[in-house]
Amino acid sequence: MVLEIRIPCFYSIDDEQEEDIITMGKWYKREGDFIKKGDILFEVETMKALFEVDCKDDGYLRKIIHDENSEVKLGDIVGIITTSKDEPAIFDQTTRLPTDKVSIEKESISGIRDNLPLKSKSVKASPRARRLALAHGIDISVISPSGPHGEITIMDVEKFLSRTGDKTSERVRTKSIISRLRRRLKIIRGILSGILLPFTIRLRLMIPLANSYSRKNQINILNKMLLECIDGNLTVDILKRYGAYIGERTVFMANVIIINAVDDYSNLKIGTHVHIGRDVCLDLSEKLTVEDEAIIAVGATIFTHRDTGGRFLEYHFPSIKRVVRIGKGAWIGPRAVVYPGVSVGKGSVIMAGSIVNMDVPGFAIVAGMPAQKIGTIPSPTQ
Repeated sequence: MVLEIRIPCFYSIDDEQEEDIITMGKWYKREGDFIKKGDILFEVETMKALFEVDCKDDGYLRKIIHDENSEVKLGDIVGIITTSKDEPAIFDQTTRLPTDKVSIEKESISGIRDNLPLKSKSVKASPRARRLALAHGIDISVISPSGPHGEITIMDVEKFLSRTGDKTSERVRTKSIISRLRRRLKIIRGILSGILLPFTIRLRLMIPLANSYSRKNQINILNKMLLECIDGNLTVDILKRYGAYIGERTVFMANVIIINAVDDYSNLKIGTHVHIGRDVCLDLSEKLTVEDEAIIAVGATIFTHRDTGGRFLEYHFPSIKRVVRIGKGAWIGPRAVVYPGVSVGKGSVIMAGSIVNMDVPGFAIVAGMPAQKIGTIPSPTQ
């Protein structure tokens, strides 16, 4: 027999606040586990508290339909139990329980897991507010509510901590502000994308909002935006605004990839009349200089660091950060890779797909993995 696990009702009939959206929490059982009546199956989080839902029948948990952090509604099917281990887990997701609060059983709620004093359990408060109060050992019932229907919000807890002189209140308040800014940025990006504004307009609208973040977070946001940018002039504007030097008549094609730019783009210096192709990857862990009239073709990658992340290879390949220089008029071919510390000489050519791990002399042609000299270009003075 196939048994459906559904979201029960978590509040009383006379509750003033209607709650239809519920967030799935941790599952205590995995698919294939045998479960008994009364076993705790999973957690769910509402605007008020965190609840545990238990099993109503013995059987095998055959399918988990909604994982952790997914949003569900009252009566939604979140899992399937079968009495036999080999029985097909067939169900109809389109059917839902009645939405009348009276008709939904409340016996499957095994209790609120806030670990707060009994006195505070009857107080209306958001889960985040309860967790913050618990972390600071505060009885939430002594905090004055400002939310709808007398609910205590996280802002109320932060104000209480501020008034009582809690040493961590400033840090908590800062984290809360950053969290709200991140949510606001995500919402605005979604709205702007949804109304199909051109990317150039969306990006120009996003930059002022990005300025509300710390410098490191600003760069992280802008790096992601540059991946989508198809306007070379706008790419140049962003890089210049955040510390890079870009010479006149330098052209960026679409989707430049910037990595390891921590606080700004000041490690990037590009001369005049330079061409940076589509999908080029520039590592700014250390200074990267591209001199006048150089060409970096589509998909090329220039590294200024190497890091094994503290693994056993660290003994053989220690972490390094080294300056890279691309000489005047040099050409880095498509999909070529330049390693940290390499100096590419004036007027030299790196053939497509080559891996360059040593300095390249001026007016040389190199190719291969690793790159070897295969020819010479006559110097203009010859």
